[in-house]
Amino acid sequence: TNQKPEDVAALLQANFLPSDRMLNMFTPLVVNTGRELVLFDTGLGATAGGQGRAVRRALWTFAHAWYPFSSALADYGAVNPDVVVLDADVSSSTLTKYFADRFPARFFNLGVTEASMVNVGVGLALGGAIPFVNTFAALLTLRACEQIRTCVAYARTNVKLVGGYSGLSDYKDGPTHFATNDVALMRAMPHMVVLAPADNTEAALLVPVIAEHEGPVYMRISRAAVPDVFGSSHTVRIGQGTTVRPGSDVTIIGSGSMVGRCVQAAD
Repeated sequence: TNQKPEDVAALLQANFLPSDRMLNMFTPLVVNTGRELVLFDTGLGATAGGQGRAVRRALWTFAHAWYPFSSALADYGAVNPDVVVLDADVSSSTLTKYFADRFPARFFNLGVTEASMVNVGVGLALGGAIPFVNTFAALLTLRACEQIRTCVAYARTNVKLVGGYSGLSDYKDGPTHFATNDVALMRAMPHMVVLAPADNTEAALLVPVIAEHEGPVYMRISRAAVPDVFGSSHTVRIGQGTTVRPGSDVTIIGSGSMVGRCVQAAD
């Protein structure tokens, strides 16, 4: 529940029995803090009171890109009053509720009406606003495909489409919610910029870049937790790739949440 990894570690350490004599048995412990998944190195140990687990250290942090994106969107809303946010009744999943809490007059819940939501976004854009239209990627790109094509792409309207739970990351809801063709659909749209952040840093940094780009944008965000790839000094530019690690033996090309896996493969 929105706890920092170090606080979670302290909480676990306080509730698991401490061990003076650690056995040579170590198992990973994954904790969902609400913002990220933290993999802790833990050990089984024998104590006077019986068997206990002792948290040793955090091995790897896998961050959900939705949290940094939504937090950055809310922060940018304070900087740019033209930004408005639309959602299809899933703001607790897309976390656009952070924007809604801070700017309720600039947040619009259109209900489960993706096509109408896109057209409302178009109207707001024509009125001078910068609308961020959010819902699950599969529902946005399939249910509202005609509206995106005709009213956003053809007309080159300044609408920012954000598809969450992309790829197979919405595994709990089954294949109807898998977004395996969203990139193909959006790439086929004229004037459409398609973006896939590699990690939480890029997801956050892309917010002002998207807002300040004149024209339609589609960004997909995975529900799956991904390892950090970039630091705070990273710069993102639309239409330009990034060399994560130079080399001369093998070239590995990745996009979106797979970039972190490519780095792991390189390691």
